[in-house]
Amino acid sequence: PGGTLVTIMGSDFQPGAVVRVAQGRGPSNPTVQATDVQVVSSTTITATTGGGAQAGTFNLYVVNPGGDPNASSSSDFFTYTRPVISRVSPDGGDTGGGTPITITGSDFQTRAVVKIAQGRGPNNPTVPATDVNVVSSTEITATTGGGAKPGTFNLYVVNPSGALNVSAASDFFSYGQPAV
Repeated sequence: PGGTLVTIMGSDFQPGAVVRVAQGRGPSNPTVQATDVQVVSSTTITATTGGGAQAGTFNLYVVNPGGDPNASSSSDFFTYTRPVISRVSPDGGDTGGGTPITITGSDFQTRAVVKIAQGRGPNNPTVPATDVNVVSSTEITATTGGGAKPGTFNLYVVNPSGALNVSAASDFFSYGQPAV
């Protein structure tokens, strides 16, 4: 999801070097470029991982000025994680919303979004939760949104880097009939 400060140790790093984390094969395409790259010395670089990455373990590349032929790689060096939902409590609420819920799991990030599906997928259609508070990397509190249709649906946690960092809790939340 990005935003992780990393220190890279090696040799022959040059000022102006670029740091990339592969999302497939090779240092050029596709990769996620790091930000705030600081070549501290010829043996140390600090950088912040970029967002929009898919989950998995990938090669990390340092590309010195002059282009890809100067790229050095570290095989299976960096792992991007995806949020995991293990429990939603309570697991149901009113279609009008307003139910406080606690989501437990792992790899939740600050500014994560919580959505409850009303069909297929985390993007359309969904009912967004309100008052989302990422208490820790293992706990989120939120309040269910209103205007939902009755039924049992997936609940999604979307980390800040977007759809590639979505976790679905299959059939985790049931909207009931609105209270009369």
